[in-house]
Amino acid sequence: MLSFIKGKIKFKDERSVIIQTGDLGFEVYLTEPILKELILNQEVELFTYLHTRENIMELYGFINRLEMNFFEKLIEVPGIGPKSALSVLSLASPDELIEAINQDNVEILTKVSGIGKKTAQRIVVELKTKLNSKSKILDQTDSQTFDALQKLGYSVQDIRQAIKEMPTDVEGLENKVKAALKILGK
Repeated sequence: MLSFIKGKIKFKDERSVIIQTGDLGFEVYLTEPILKELILNQEVELFTYLHTRENIMELYGFINRLEMNFFEKLIEVPGIGPKSALSVLSLASPDELIEAINQDNVEILTKVSGIGKKTAQRIVVELKTKLNSKSKILDQTDSQTFDALQKLGYSVQDIRQAIKEMPTDVEGLENKVKAALKILGK
C-alpha cells in the first residue's frame, strides 16, 4: 500500500500532479484547493490512498490524515467513488463537512457535479451514523497519535482499533499516545 509520497512536482493539470520520487513519477489526484497551492518543481509531501479496481490503479493525495480519513469514509458510501469524494472535499474542509452532515445540510453536497439530492441524503445518513458511532473520523490529535504509533512499529489495524477503544475524554497528543499504548499492551 502506498500511504505517503514525497518528491518534486513535475507536471500539474486541473485534476492531478505528477510527483517525481527517485526515478519514478506518480500521478496523484488532489482536491482543487490543494492543486491551487502547488507549483511546478516544488517539493511536496502527501498522504496517499491507493484505489484499485479491475485494471486501474489511482493514487489520491491529501495534506493531512484527517482529510484522507474523511475521504475513506466518503467512498464507503454506496454510489460514491473516489473522484466524487475528492470533489466533495474540494467544497469545504472535513470539519465544515462534518458540521453540515450533523445538521442534515444536504444542499452543500448537491453542489458537487453528479451528486443529486438522494445521493446527498444517503451520504448524510451513512456518515452521520459513522460519525456518531465509535468508528469516528480521526481528529488532528488522533492523526498525530496514529503517526506516532506507526513510527513505533504498530500495525495500521492495531492502531485504528486502539484509537476506537480510547476513552473520548482523553485529550492531548501525549495522553492519547499513553492511552493507546496501554490498549495495545493488553
